[in-house]
Amino acid sequence: MNPAKKPTKKPAKQPARKPTRKPAPRSGFPVFWVAIGAIVAIGVVIAIVSTGGDTTSSGNGGGNATAHEYGTVTVTGTPLTQFADSGSDPAVGSTIPTVKGENFAGDPVTIAPDGTPQMIVFLAHWCPHCNVEAPKLAAYLRSVGGAPKGVHLTIVPTGSRQDSVNWPPSQWVKTMKLGAVTALVDDQKSTAAAAFGLTSYPYIVMVDKDGAVVDRRAGEQQDGFFAKAFGALAAGTPVPASA
Repeated sequence: MNPAKKPTKKPAKQPARKPTRKPAPRSGFPVFWVAIGAIVAIGVVIAIVSTGGDTTSSGNGGGNATAHEYGTVTVTGTPLTQFADSGSDPAVGSTIPTVKGENFAGDPVTIAPDGTPQMIVFLAHWCPHCNVEAPKLAAYLRSVGGAPKGVHLTIVPTGSRQDSVNWPPSQWVKTMKLGAVTALVDDQKSTAAAAFGLTSYPYIVMVDKDGAVVDRRAGEQQDGFFAKAFGALAAGTPVPASA
């Protein structure tokens, strides 16, 4: 085959990836392909401008990363002790710290004592147990019409890793049907998670109306947990140990 012969088919355009084929020799390069290359280059520039210069790969999470896949987090007050899987929890009765951050859109979000019972759920997009627990939470929310009554719910996407499955977390949260839930996005150091004593994922902190911890759980919970836990928090009664 004559190497200078003009290809019979136009190669597929892949603007998000580097071309894998070698460029044709400079000598004898068809003017037609020069024009096509210029058009593609212009298209790439337009795409970059329209996205504010964000060309982060979406990995296999099925969406484009936002500028807020990691948040800016500040903590005031005393962090909770680290959670232990067994024995009594020394954090029960402790007042939660105030954590200020932002959601995936960059809007401010605060977790703090606010006169209403709360559930704070920490989730990691790459965690297999979180990928089981998040749909359970979403199913419960659908069953009650989208939001629990009398209890504030906040999810904290944390431990995010750009080189792991289901990146970006903003898309993963939507895939889990939790996109409408208030989210405080943790930073790259997992500052918010550390302030609440997280040691494993998923991690759930339950707080009474005065901002005091009433229960903490880690790992996959039994079916029906969220209905029982939200019911107990709203009523101001202990969350059943068997929930």
